[in-house]
Amino acid sequence: MSAAVPLHPDAVSERDDLDLRQRFQSLDALLAVHENFWKPRPFEEVLPNWRHTHPELYNAVISLSDTVVESCSAEPARFQAIAHPFLPWLQELARASELVAAPSRSLTFSPFDALHAPGRKWRQVTAFAAALPPLSGPVHDWCSGKGHLARAVADANNVELFCFELDAQLCESGQTLADKQKLPIRYIRQDLLQPFDSRREEYRGGWRLGLHACGQLHVNLLRASVDSAADGVAIAPCCYHKLCLGEQYQPLSKTAREAKLTLSLKDVSLAVQETVTASAKERAQREKESQWRLGFDQLQRQLRSQDEYLPTPSLPKAMLNGDFNAFCAWAAREKHLTLPTDIDYSHFAETGRSRYREVRRLELVRHLFRRPLEIWLALDRALFLQERGYEVTVREFCSREITPRNILITGQLL
Repeated sequence: MSAAVPLHPDAVSERDDLDLRQRFQSLDALLAVHENFWKPRPFEEVLPNWRHTHPELYNAVISLSDTVVESCSAEPARFQAIAHPFLPWLQELARASELVAAPSRSLTFSPFDALHAPGRKWRQVTAFAAALPPLSGPVHDWCSGKGHLARAVADANNVELFCFELDAQLCESGQTLADKQKLPIRYIRQDLLQPFDSRREEYRGGWRLGLHACGQLHVNLLRASVDSAADGVAIAPCCYHKLCLGEQYQPLSKTAREAKLTLSLKDVSLAVQETVTASAKERAQREKESQWRLGFDQLQRQLRSQDEYLPTPSLPKAMLNGDFNAFCAWAAREKHLTLPTDIDYSHFAETGRSRYREVRRLELVRHLFRRPLEIWLALDRALFLQERGYEVTVREFCSREITPRNILITGQLL
């Protein structure tokens, strides 16, 4: 057997028992009144409006060294300390965004399972499983993939499990893994973006689990849980912006529908911008692509005589092996622009590099609101459950080094 997952040293504090609605309204007010710091996107707007109202902050941010920018990007709390003298209300925003750690049961997991899941993913799975209360069946693993979570849950709970997954190959692989261990897991191939009858007798009661079900998928999970009178639901949401309807965010809870803050899906995407898993090669490619896009942005503004951002489609990754000139030719074709023959590409390439340096620094200010916005979105989901008769907690199930999407929403039917 593998080593046990230890009990988390942090006890649940009184802060965890704060009224969810009260906490949501506090965050809502702060995010709304300071939205000029985070809604505009530095990548698209050359200079932020807040530079006029907070010139000292602007000068301090722009003058940061590359080393400091790197350290602040890796550890957001460092930049919070730099910005606090200019924005004293950041302390209140941080307090409103704090979550305590979920109590963690001491569980053991089969070494067989660890062999079939990537290391970081397996750490997420075991931390999530250990943070769950004892479960009643049937348990549904929503968007299960190969069923790593289902197998971990089966190790710790004597319950019947259903894995819902669209990909036929993942269903087959997952069922094979479960059968080898003689685990009570059954795979059901299902497109969870489409309606299905979650009220069928075999689906009623029990628990619904979703570890990083993206966007509309975890929203559908919440609704299916309520419809099927699930005893409990536990989700770690991600990709809040990947929703099916329109360009505006549609709140789930009555409380959020009455909020001061209104959000586009583009605004919502800020909540999931932090990653800790990218390799050095991936980061370098992302940096090159950003510099090229910013260089082309300056070129297209000049060509069109319009000082506004022009979005371009997703870039074929093979193009990153080429050069800036080829990228500009591709982007121009995509946007039906004609490039003159006398373009000074080296000038615009250098402009892109310079703009990227500015954008990285200005994004640090915007990223101060990344976690508060994610908490706002998580609380909307928690309040949706609470308003439908569930007792709900919102906590962290692991450290951000394991995954920044570490929020666990647990609801138990009263």
